[in-house]
Amino acid sequence: MVTINANAKINLTLDILGKRTDGYHEVSMVMQSINLFDTLTFTKLDTEEGIILHGDVKGVAKPEDNLIYKAAKLFLDTYKINSGVEINLIKRIPVAAGLAGGSTDAAAVFRGLNELFEMNLGINALCKMAEQLGSDISFCLMGGTMLATGRGEILQEISAMPKTNIVLVKPKVDVSTAWVYKNYHKVQDSVIHPDNKAMRKSLIKKDLQGICKALGNVLEYVTIPEYPEIAKIKQKLSDYEYVYVPVKFKDYETNQYNLNNLLKKALEGKKYKVIQEEMANWPSELRQNPCKVLNAELLNDS
Repeated sequence: MVTINANAKINLTLDILGKRTDGYHEVSMVMQSINLFDTLTFTKLDTEEGIILHGDVKGVAKPEDNLIYKAAKLFLDTYKINSGVEINLIKRIPVAAGLAGGSTDAAAVFRGLNELFEMNLGINALCKMAEQLGSDISFCLMGGTMLATGRGEILQEISAMPKTNIVLVKPKVDVSTAWVYKNYHKVQDSVIHPDNKAMRKSLIKKDLQGICKALGNVLEYVTIPEYPEIAKIKQKLSDYEYVYVPVKFKDYETNQYNLNNLLKKALEGKKYKVIQEEMANWPSELRQNPCKVLNAELLNDS
């Protein structure tokens, strides 16, 4: 039996540079692991019983459509492993939250099966498989602080974020990746692009103020007009006069977070209770559409 924790990620920046000849968008983004995680447990089956998946797999009609199942099948088929595997999932990362919940679970499958079947595969071999399923999975395998380019699969390790707390706000809004990227051309001439150079300089200096000022995501220009309640949440959080509060959209998901002193009391250990009290004072239309609020820390190897 092997147990693997699958860490969520946030985007510090997300920029679109143009449309590729293969139909994908060329991106440039800084991604960061955090210590919010799912847990997957893998058990080898003695007979060829295939892949048995247990746990919370909301959002998919059949287990075969889940990234966990697809990753397991790809791994077993690629290395011609005849044994079956049972996978148990404990889901903590919110679905449709921009936190790579599906991608990080798939990455955990590659890591878990590599250990379970004693394959001793290196990170390059795992990332090569990951590219067949999704652009974010390679990052989830490596973690830390990375500049991602290409479709998001070309990774460069950069200076790590300084240790800090973050607050995640998850509205009840689901946005498909296909829809966001399909409609990006309508707003591409009016977006303010994030400054990745400024972000990297601030990371080198461990300057949280500079990091927060450099936060940015061009996909919010597509999503906010369609879902104005997100703009209301963004404005309400900004009213607390903490450092810049961006809204982030990634992988058909929506989230909002701030990296420095957002809801200061929450970061002093009171966390959920304090945030709930703050939310009680929000406009009624926001309270009627409640948000899931989580507290997490940045995760780096260092």
